[in-house]
Amino acid sequence: KYETCELMAHSKSLLQNHMLLRGMEDSFAQVTATTSKRSQAVWSAVIHSGLGPLSPNAVLLAYQSLRNEKEEQEDYLKTLRGIMNLKRAIIMFKGSPSYPPSKEHHNTNKSTVSIDVWWVVHDGGLLLLLPYILSQNDIYENVRLRLFAVTSSATENPERLRECVIDHLRRARIRAAVQIVDLSDTTIAEDMREADMSVRTSQRQQQQHPTDSNTHHMTVGEVFSQHAYEVPYHAVVDGDVETGKGEIGFNHHEPGCPTNNESVDTESTSSYDTTERVRTAQAFNQALKTHSSRATLVVTNLPLIRSEHPPDDFFDYIDTMSDGIKHMVFVRGSGVEVITTYA
Repeated sequence: KYETCELMAHSKSLLQNHMLLRGMEDSFAQVTATTSKRSQAVWSAVIHSGLGPLSPNAVLLAYQSLRNEKEEQEDYLKTLRGIMNLKRAIIMFKGSPSYPPSKEHHNTNKSTVSIDVWWVVHDGGLLLLLPYILSQNDIYENVRLRLFAVTSSATENPERLRECVIDHLRRARIRAAVQIVDLSDTTIAEDMREADMSVRTSQRQQQQHPTDSNTHHMTVGEVFSQHAYEVPYHAVVDGDVETGKGEIGFNHHEPGCPTNNESVDTESTSSYDTTERVRTAQAFNQALKTHSSRATLVVTNLPLIRSEHPPDDFFDYIDTMSDGIKHMVFVRGSGVEVITTYA
C-alpha cells in the first residue's frame, strides 16, 4: 500500500507517462487528494490550478452514467454545478477509449466522416470555437465541419436563419456546411438553457443595448431573431405573461457558500412534464441518428441541470439523447467566451 503522498506521486508519474504516449509532453500533470467527496477535489483543482491570468477557464471531464447510484449521481451533478458557479466552462465527453480514430481512418473515410455541431443555445461561442480548434489538428485534416442549427420556435424561418448562420460563420472565418433542423415541436430550448427569467433579462438587455453581446442563454433563433423570424420576434419582458414554461435552474453561488434564496418555485416545479422531456430527448436523438450517425464526433449544448428534480433526470436525458452515438461532447460556456469577427 502507498501512503497518501506516495500514492499522489505514483499517480502523477502514471499520468505523465500516459500523456507522453498521447503526445502531450508539453502539458502539466496534477493530482489532487481528498478525504471527502470527489466534487471537493475537483473544485480544489479548479480553484488552485494555474497562476493568475494563466488559470484554466474550462474543465474537461468524462461523463459517467452512474445508473442506480443516487449518491454518486448527486456528487457528479454537484461537481458540475460547482464548476459553473466558479465561472468555468464545462466540456463533458461521452464516448469510448478508442477516441479519437486514427488519421488513416479519417483519410480512408474522408467522404463521410465529419465533426458535427448541433447548435441550440448560443452560449457565448465556445460551442463553435471548440470543434473548429479540433478540426485544425492533423488527425482531422480530411474531416469536414458541419453545423446543424436547431429551430425551437414555429415562427422561425429556416432559410433566413441558415443565411444568418452562414454569414456569422463567414465573419468568424469558420468553414462549415450549414443545415437547419426543425425541433420546434419539442421543449429543446427550455431543456438546454437557463431559467426563463435569465432569458428575459438577456433579451431586455439586448433591446436596451443593441451592441451588448450577452446572448449566453438565448437560442440561435433568438440571437438572429431580426432576420430568422417570419413574424417579428417579441421578447418577453417583466410585464408580459408567458404560459407553458417556468422551469427554474439551480441557484448560482460559489461551492460551499450559502445563498439568500434557496426556495424553489413550486408552481414552476409542478409544470415540469417528465413525459415531454423524454419525448424531446428522443426527438433530438432521432435527429442525431438521421444526420450524424457516421460523424467522428458530435458537439452540442450541455442540458440544463435542475436542482429541484431528481439526479437521474439529468443522466436519463443524456443517455436518451446520445443513444447510438459513439462519441459526443457536451459544452456549457461560462458566459464570457466570445468569438470575435474582427481579430
